[in-house]
Amino acid sequence: MLGQLVLASNNDGKVREFRELLAGSGWEIVAPQEIGLSLAVEETGDSYAANAALKAAVFAAASGCFALADDSGLEVDALGGAPGVFSARYGGAGLTDADRVEKLLGTLSEVADGERSARFRAVLVLQAPDGRTWEAEGVCEGEVTRAPRGDGGFGYDPIFFVPRLGCTMAELAEAQKNQLSHRARAAVALLPVLRSLADEPLPSALSHIDPEGRARMVDVGAKAVTEREAIARGRVSMRPATLALILAGEIAKGNVLTTAQVAGIMAAKRTHELIPMCHPLLLTGIEVDLMPDESESVIEISARVRTTGKTGVEMEALTAVSVAALTVYDMCKAVDRGMRIEAVRLARKSGGRSGEIILE
Repeated sequence: MLGQLVLASNNDGKVREFRELLAGSGWEIVAPQEIGLSLAVEETGDSYAANAALKAAVFAAASGCFALADDSGLEVDALGGAPGVFSARYGGAGLTDADRVEKLLGTLSEVADGERSARFRAVLVLQAPDGRTWEAEGVCEGEVTRAPRGDGGFGYDPIFFVPRLGCTMAELAEAQKNQLSHRARAAVALLPVLRSLADEPLPSALSHIDPEGRARMVDVGAKAVTEREAIARGRVSMRPATLALILAGEIAKGNVLTTAQVAGIMAAKRTHELIPMCHPLLLTGIEVDLMPDESESVIEISARVRTTGKTGVEMEALTAVSVAALTVYDMCKAVDRGMRIEAVRLARKSGGRSGEIILE
């Protein structure tokens, strides 16, 4: 059975291209949406490698799989290498590929034909779930045309002319492009690594179980101390009459919202006593909020937990939401046994090796 390699891209064109490029790598290439991921990673790095590493880390952490990310750009010599790392955002937000092409051609309108040299550059970063990373780079030399040519490809392909072939990237058949493009060359450089990793035995996904099958607490001694935060959310749905009683303060057991809030905070502090193998943590902040929504007859619950330490606080945030929801149920079950605790999930985390992960 092939291991899954998640492409850290929501660009359908790139997904198609990488599936072709990595055929025979020993991996099943999957798009994020195929495994239920919908992530948007802000590219805040100052280089292709930095941006690719950001995306690979987030997708590997969110999926638990190997993740492959790329960042690439068009470097025009007459513009000092611009748009470069900002190629996908050239001209500002909201522009289409065609808009960016038009803007670039306008900027180069006074540049002579012999001075329009350029190159596509791509950097790929592969990250394993355990944090190991590998990097590869590919470059394709060419020049910028004066008008778009060809219907294939995407991005700047219609104006990137490859002199030795006498055509633009957009005029190439897909098979030809996948032999000489910048991403193709980076992928070729990375293929030996992928094939080697595909031959490795899959590690146990259960880090709390040792090779002999015994339970253990993960040793976090070698991890860095960082500021860590997690946000979890959930909801309790109920009959409109039940929510009205809560808001009116007429539930016999007392103030439901305040009691559930306190219960959530207390639960976060005692997560290690409730969930086996969780580390005792010195929490620096806990915020639990319960927000009634009369239009949907639900109470939305959120918990934000913070610490400075060597392991994350996702379990503490999830426990806070779960216990707050259970408290709402317990206090109101006498009038509404049909209440439902729903959609308890991690919404966001930051800190540690995986950095910031935004799930919603």
